[in-house]
Amino acid sequence: MTVGLYGQKITAESAAFIKAFLKTLGEKHIDFQLHEELYTALQAHLSPGEKVGVFSGGEPPNDLDLLFTFGGDGTILRAASLVYNTGIPLAGVNMGQLGFLASYKSDELLDHLDSIANGEYQVSERTLLSVSLDKNPERLPVHFALNEVTVSRKAISSMIDIRAELNGEFLNTYWADGLIISTPTGSTAYSLSCGGPILMPQNDNIALTPIAPHNLSVRPIILSDESEINLQVMSRTPEFLVTLDSHRILLDTATELRIKKAACKVQIAHPRDSSFLNTLRSKLHWGVDPRNQWR
Repeated sequence: MTVGLYGQKITAESAAFIKAFLKTLGEKHIDFQLHEELYTALQAHLSPGEKVGVFSGGEPPNDLDLLFTFGGDGTILRAASLVYNTGIPLAGVNMGQLGFLASYKSDELLDHLDSIANGEYQVSERTLLSVSLDKNPERLPVHFALNEVTVSRKAISSMIDIRAELNGEFLNTYWADGLIISTPTGSTAYSLSCGGPILMPQNDNIALTPIAPHNLSVRPIILSDESEINLQVMSRTPEFLVTLDSHRILLDTATELRIKKAACKVQIAHPRDSSFLNTLRSKLHWGVDPRNQWR
């Protein structure tokens, strides 16, 4: 088995953990390679002369069976841009706070390593959103999102008007601070904090959630993921902000966005005994009311 390791900002504590993890991989004869960002972050913590395999660029080696990410959900979203067209599953190791996408807790990872090496884990496929522009498509740093695509105002003082068409038919003009177009994976992220619905990961849906809409009758709406969404923005300022997960770009208001389900998916690896419902309960603290203790 060959695995890759990816991470960004590494603390002294997490560096110590990753070094111990590398040692355990070697003891179990599991080949590994570090992404150049993680290798750079770890260099100060590696022993003099210690050699490890390093891969660089926007795509990992084809022989990787799994890519471990060390950090929070933001790290997983960044790593998705490396593997979205490779079929290599992501195994997120939570080194941050909430870690909703992370499959493994850092203090439990070594206990799972034997089962991972034996292929005893489940893989869930996650839908991606594809984004294209009618003008200057090269302006987008990436063209897909795992969590959400957000269209929002540039200026703090004024809202924007977002005209939305669904499969060529007019849907609504949103007077709001912005609009979130979310995958099921992203339904527990920004969309949730704006009142959007939680979608099960296997659902074939997209959620449209307005951000602080001016009309109180405007509510989130769930669409089929076979839908194509066209957006045009009107604003007092000549630019608006588009965010694809953690990638942000300013676009002029003459630009039309087309959003639809991407042709490829990202695979997320989980322990075999994990469940999304258990994740909801543990991450969102459902059922912690003391009145539920008898259940």
